[in-house]
Amino acid sequence: MFDPTSWSRLGGLLFTAKTLVDGLYAGGHASPRHGAGMEFHDYRPYVPGDDLSAVDWKLFGRTDRYYLRRDRRYSDLHVQLLVDVSASMDFAALDGPTPDRPTKLAVAKQLAAAIAFLTIRQGDRVGLALGGQRLREAMPVRNSWPHLQQLCATLEQATVNTGAGDVGACLRQLHAMRQRRGLVVLLSDLLDEPGPMLDGLQRLRHDRFEVIVLQVLSPNELHLSQAGVGWRRLVDAESSRRADVRLSGAGAKAEVEYDRRMASHLAALRTACLSRGAAYQLVRTDQPALMSLRQYLARRSAAGW
Repeated sequence: MFDPTSWSRLGGLLFTAKTLVDGLYAGGHASPRHGAGMEFHDYRPYVPGDDLSAVDWKLFGRTDRYYLRRDRRYSDLHVQLLVDVSASMDFAALDGPTPDRPTKLAVAKQLAAAIAFLTIRQGDRVGLALGGQRLREAMPVRNSWPHLQQLCATLEQATVNTGAGDVGACLRQLHAMRQRRGLVVLLSDLLDEPGPMLDGLQRLRHDRFEVIVLQVLSPNELHLSQAGVGWRRLVDAESSRRADVRLSGAGAKAEVEYDRRMASHLAALRTACLSRGAAYQLVRTDQPALMSLRQYLARRSAAGW
């Protein structure tokens, strides 16, 4: 799954943060801290009590005014991946998974590994957490190739939990664990009530974490009309509730109502994420994971996010 030839298709894309990050070590991302740094940022007027050593005396000679030179320090980016391993992530299609129709968890794993690779390659730090009802496993945020290998091995071995998931609880746990601001990437199908998830997201945003939500769904989940014709038994993987539905093709009442509710759910999630300052992207399992990531990063860069 993590063949190096696959990584090469990502080219020179870099997974960068759009907001200022706060780090301890030299890196490639602007930090909100100011002081003696690597790159000039701006000037501000001198006020009584400022350190006179920070005054730009050459500028004073030209303007006869006191200004302090401010340089922007650079710090590394801390990326925290949160992969949903609740039971619903094991779904691929009504007829089961195939090489062309992987499970949602398989796609989430590929995306997480790709983001981790890009993060390490550009000299930043990445950690991994797996969550169902609660965080099941968490790896620290580090920057080394052996760490990347261990992270990918953890992803390879990850399996789904039984029972219902709680992404909101996992986000709250992650928020309590994190001590340094950075970027949190959530990979989940988000097929539950959005309230708890949005509460966890809001906590992170309140503390100025950047958050990216990658919602992974299969074509059958997006459009029930693509599930074929005839009787289908739909089973909720987390609650075990069952419903026998007769599908009659596009335009039938059951399919139309399902598609309407799903579209409404997706639109509400996207609006809620964006209104809280979090990036949102829908990822389909019938598209190559690395292509989805490339498209997202290209769109993110073009928009200046």
